[in-house]
Amino acid sequence: MKPSQIITATVLELETGFSNDLLRKWRMRYGFPVFASHNGRIYSAEQLAQLRLIRRLIDDGFRPAQIVGKTLKELDSLASGCLGDEALVMAHPFSRQAIDRLKAYDLNGLKTLLLQARAGVTLSEYVCNVISPLTSAMGVAWVRNEIGIHHEHLCTGILVSLLSAELLTVSPTPDFPTIVFGTPVDEPHLLGLLMAQCVFADLGANCISLGPQVPVHEIAMTVHACQADIVAVSFSFAYPKRLVRPWLSKLQGLLPPGKVIWAGGAGAAGIRRKLPDVRIFSDLVLAGQHLEQFVCGRSADVAQCP
Repeated sequence: MKPSQIITATVLELETGFSNDLLRKWRMRYGFPVFASHNGRIYSAEQLAQLRLIRRLIDDGFRPAQIVGKTLKELDSLASGCLGDEALVMAHPFSRQAIDRLKAYDLNGLKTLLLQARAGVTLSEYVCNVISPLTSAMGVAWVRNEIGIHHEHLCTGILVSLLSAELLTVSPTPDFPTIVFGTPVDEPHLLGLLMAQCVFADLGANCISLGPQVPVHEIAMTVHACQADIVAVSFSFAYPKRLVRPWLSKLQGLLPPGKVIWAGGAGAAGIRRKLPDVRIFSDLVLAGQHLEQFVCGRSADVAQCP
């Protein structure tokens, strides 16, 4: 087996959100997934693709007994019926060009494409209309086996560098809210959080980033110390959904009264029971609109607000 086809148990858990304990139970019950080698706990790239599709199908309402153990082709067929917007996502002209350059390992060409798309638009427009569709398209391309994990990591590294540089050019608007950004200790994915930070910073917020994988008490301490108004957190597709609400509840219990939490990302989208003072955003456009409403509501002269 080629090194690029070897997936460790740790990577598998990070990429799918399925714990080793759960996979062991599935192995005993359904005979899947099996280790690709007897020399260690490693899996094949095909099994990772199957498990990622299984994760998406479970989120869409399938039970494990219905799908665990099915072939990649069978899972792909089921997913095609559930993910009807895939064709629309992949039809986005910029995303298609970017993925083609990524597949060809034309990283300089990808950077040039991204820089050209930045011209003539605001930072928030750039993130919402260019970067966000691209990240969605990468997810679809991964599921379709067009690209591998290493492609995603290459593109993510470029996007993180570009957006980090953009943030250095933005200054907060006086009297706008202060927002603390972070992710839970089990959430290493930074890009979604960085995208939200760019949108809020472009609209005038004072943004304080703690980065990814921050202990919950440290986020709360930063809110206290910086007198922040809002905590913005991000949960990726790979973050276990069963852990999202308990984590948010714990953070909420550590915050001073009146502080609000804004959560986004694919991992937060499936919360069924809402928490008070916690707002879940399905996309960054809505998040930007809510920031404007927050500023408006805090204004002493409400009559001036649209």
